[in-house]
Amino acid sequence: MSLFTTPVRIIKTTAQHFLRNMSHSITAVIVMSLTLILITFFILMIFGLNVVLTHFEAKPQVTAFFKDEASVDNINVIKGKLFETGEVKEIQYVSKEEALARYKEQNKDEPILLEMVSAKILPASLEISATDIVYLGHLASLLEEELLVEDVYFQQDVVATLQQWTNAIRLGGMVLVAIFGLISVLIVIITIGSNIASRREEIEIMRLVGASSSYIRWPFLLEGMSYGVISGTIALLLVYFLLPYIAPSVSNFMAGIPLFPIPNTVILKLFLGDVALGIFMGVTGSMVAIYKGLSK
Repeated sequence: MSLFTTPVRIIKTTAQHFLRNMSHSITAVIVMSLTLILITFFILMIFGLNVVLTHFEAKPQVTAFFKDEASVDNINVIKGKLFETGEVKEIQYVSKEEALARYKEQNKDEPILLEMVSAKILPASLEISATDIVYLGHLASLLEEELLVEDVYFQQDVVATLQQWTNAIRLGGMVLVAIFGLISVLIVIITIGSNIASRREEIEIMRLVGASSSYIRWPFLLEGMSYGVISGTIALLLVYFLLPYIAPSVSNFMAGIPLFPIPNTVILKLFLGDVALGIFMGVTGSMVAIYKGLSK
């Protein structure tokens, strides 16, 4: 017997298992594909929420608007106090003139609004980014205590809400993935268990003529692996072709936030992750079915 005879026979036997019980095999692939599609969408949602979260965290999280009598020196003193807390990542000073330039850029298509505003009526401000959103309330309260500060705006609720959504989606995703993953493994167990039962006499004959346990078991193990590879590929292809139809609506809803295109490295990692998870579910189901069906 040549070195390649046994592997070739095992692969051939695996294909026969798949084809002989086609309806069960297709059911296993469909359920595993749905599970992996669900997982892929949850991962993409979490990826998108992280991009949105990073977008908001990169923006000034606390903005302090000053009264007209506040001089640059006064503002620098307040700036120094904020840095002394150790809670500040970055502070940017926006003068009246720069505030006017920003206003003109934002309203360049509204000439009537531009005529009504000058640098004199716009306040100077400090735009502050905290090292962590938990410090936003403290920084805002410090600024509110300053007599030269007219108003304080901070977007703690926005960032905190995004974090809550991300955590909720992660938790909900893990629960659903666990449920669908368990269903997928059970279907693989049933499918491969059925194949083992239908080949019981053939397996006994193989044992009588001296076939090794690994030779008998490997086709069933490879069958489970093949379900995983096929399901992982189908899942990512479906998601990949659906994304162009979903992306415009998401981009319009999240205008100004660079969610698309998704980097190719992320797509590659998703593909490898889907296939790896599919193989894991397939192998887990196969091993349970083999243990129950061939250990007797």
